[in-house]
Amino acid sequence: VKRVAASCVWLASKLEESPRKAKHVLIVFHRMECRRENLPIQHLDIFSKKYLELKMDLNRTERHLLKEMGFIC
Repeated sequence: VKRVAASCVWLASKLEESPRKAKHVLIVFHRMECRRENLPIQHLDIFSKKYLELKMDLNRTERHLLKEMGFIC
């Protein structure tokens, strides 16, 4: 559910004049997850394996959303 929410925010931001980069969406959602779980807030390193996995998952989830809404086959 968390990753779908991030994908929805990223997809919705693409409709604006200045869309947010995936990096910024992932950083914000990572901070929210740390706060929700009462963990110390750590910077999400954009060169880490975790970041790359989150970004691939964000792209994959976006494609699933677009497919379910009928925008792609």
